[in-house]
Amino acid sequence: MIVKKIEVIHFSSVQPLSKFIIYFTDTITGISNQISVTNQTGGTFSATGFNNYFVTNALFDANLFTAQITGTSVFTFQGKLANINITDYKGFNANNVEIAGGFNFSIRDVTVPDVAPTPPNLPLNVRTPIDNESKILFVNDSVFVREPATLETKSILIDLFIWDGLQNKVINQPTGEGLFKNKVSQKDEYIHVELSQNIKPFIKPKFGYNRAAPAAITNQGVFLQAKITLTNFDGSQTSRFTNTFFCTLGYRWNYEQNLTGNNGVKNYGASGFIVPVEKWFNPKIHNYFEQTFNFTRTVAEATTANIINYIPLTPTKLRCTLDPCLIVFINKLGLWETFTPHGKKTASVKVNRTISNISHRDPSQVDNTFTHSKQITSIDAEQSYVINTGSLDENMTSIIEELIYSPIVYLINFKGDFETVTTVGITIDNAIVSIDNTNISIDSQSITDEAIGFFKTHQQIPVVITDEDFTRKTRLNDRISIDYNLKLDETNNKINNIR
Repeated sequence: MIVKKIEVIHFSSVQPLSKFIIYFTDTITGISNQISVTNQTGGTFSATGFNNYFVTNALFDANLFTAQITGTSVFTFQGKLANINITDYKGFNANNVEIAGGFNFSIRDVTVPDVAPTPPNLPLNVRTPIDNESKILFVNDSVFVREPATLETKSILIDLFIWDGLQNKVINQPTGEGLFKNKVSQKDEYIHVELSQNIKPFIKPKFGYNRAAPAAITNQGVFLQAKITLTNFDGSQTSRFTNTFFCTLGYRWNYEQNLTGNNGVKNYGASGFIVPVEKWFNPKIHNYFEQTFNFTRTVAEATTANIINYIPLTPTKLRCTLDPCLIVFINKLGLWETFTPHGKKTASVKVNRTISNISHRDPSQVDNTFTHSKQITSIDAEQSYVINTGSLDENMTSIIEELIYSPIVYLINFKGDFETVTTVGITIDNAIVSIDNTNISIDSQSITDEAIGFFKTHQQIPVVITDEDFTRKTRLNDRISIDYNLKLDETNNKINNIR
C-alpha cells in the first residue's frame, strides 16, 4: 500500500501566535481537512523547540496518521490509509499573513505493508436476552438499521454477528465483511441500511415427521447482533452494539409495519384483524403440535432451539377422511404449523421427454422389426397434487392464506394402516443420523401403547404451493361452501435422477 508522508524542517524561530498547518484530502469523499498548531506560549520558539511543540500539541486522528520527530529540527506526519492525500504545509503570523520562509517541507509516497483491520469480537457482556416480542426479527420482511447522524457524520460500518446454537458461545469475529455506506446527503439526519438479505441465507429450517414421537426440527432461526460504527469527516469514530435478536423466516402484514407493541408476533390476521382460529384434526394422526416463542430464557440458558417452544396438542375438532394427509408449513412467524385437509386428493404427473435419433454404422443390416431408431435419453416426471381442504369455518381462511405464502411446505401422505403392536426401537448412536448435515434421518422408533390405533406408514414429500391467486371466502358470500383446492408440486423428480 502506498501512503503519503510529509517531512517538515524549521530553521528559523517561530513568533508568538504564529500558526502552521498541514493540509490533506480524503480522495474517496473529496473532503479536505487540516492539522494545525498555533504558538500560544507567549514566547518565541526556536526551530527545534517548535518541532517538538507541533508534534506534542497537534490534534489528529491516530487512525489516519502517525507523527514522529526524526531530527533536531525535523518532524514527519505519515498517512495510514491510501486515500489520505497530504497536499501542503503553510505558516501564518499573528495577523494571518502567510509566512514566506523559515522552513522547508517535502511530500513523498511511501510504501507500507497492507494491514488488515482487526475484526471486532462479540463480548458476552453486550448480549441481551430474547425477552419480548421486539427482539424477534422476520427476514422475509424488511430488517432496517436507521442510525441517527449529524452534519459531521460521514459513513456507517455495520459488523453483523449471526450464529446458531448457544446464545453465549464465543464469537471471535463478524459473519462476513462489514456493511459500509456513506451518508447520501451531508444534511441527512440518518443513515439507512437494509439487512434481511444478509441474514436469510443462514436460516434453513429442517423438519422430519415422526409417526410415534415429536417431530425432528432444526435450524428454525439464528441469533443476530450488530456493531455499528459511525465515522465523522474528521476521522473520529463512535461505536455501539445493538441488542441481540432472534431471526426467523417469518414476515409481517403490511398493516403491521409500524407496530411497537407485539412487533407483529401474532399469528393469522390476514384479513386485517387478528381473530381466534380453530382447526380441524384427524383423530388417527398422532403428535399434533404448535410452536410459540419462549421469552423466559436468559443469555446463559438460551439456544436457537429452546427459544421456540414445541407444544403437543390434544385435538378437539375431529373428523376423518378416506384419503388422509397432513400439510406442514412455515407460517407467518417462521414457525412450523400443521393443517389437515379433509377433502378429495388427486395426483397427476407431467412428463417431459428428450428423444434422440439413433445412428447405425451399417444401416443395410438393421432389422426394423426389433431395432429402435430413436431412443429416450431423459425423462422428467413432475408429480403434482390438488388437495381439497374440505369444508372450513370462516375463521380458518387465514390458515390457508398463510399456507399459500409459506416459503417451505411438506406434504405428509399416510398409507392408511395403523399401529397395532408395541415395539422397542433400535438406536445406532442415540442421535439424529445425517450423511451431509442437510437431511434429517431417524433411527427405528419405540412404539408405545400411546401410539396404538394411529396411522403408521407415511411418506414425507417436499412440495411448493403453486396457487397464483387467493379469494377470501365468507359465510355471507359463499354460504357453507368455504373450501379451497390447494395445488402442490413435488420439488423432486418422480424418477430418482439426483446427480
